[in-house]
Amino acid sequence: MKRPAAPLVVRATEGQTTHLMARLVTKDDVAVIQSDITGTSGQEITRKVYDLDSSTPTTATDTDTLDKTAKIFDSLQTSAEWTADSTGYNFLDSVATAKLPTSGPWRVVYSMVVTGEETLTWDYLVDMSDVYGS
Repeated sequence: MKRPAAPLVVRATEGQTTHLMARLVTKDDVAVIQSDITGTSGQEITRKVYDLDSSTPTTATDTDTLDKTAKIFDSLQTSAEWTADSTGYNFLDSVATAKLPTSGPWRVVYSMVVTGEETLTWDYLVDMSDVYGS
């Protein structure tokens, strides 16, 4: 699997759901689809959240297992929210405010196993703007 060299940086608004998107591809540059992903049904993707401003930034503050059918699209999607290019995305996770309760910064790490390939891991550095200026 191809992996970004560095975390994807996302600027989000504190107190609102954060939408994390990506185009996930195999080592052959083919978009990942749901049937490519292995694991226990409903628990194929792992999401870990780290508070980088805490005294233990390498300890996850939250860990969830996610259903591939709710997060992976079998065709590339385009929407106004996707601004990277005109090709589109095939991964979308809407992270609830409760998972990222303060301005952070936060690191959100995902992993999943793709048939015939290594574990795919990708991450985001989420910087929350302070809505109230405090």
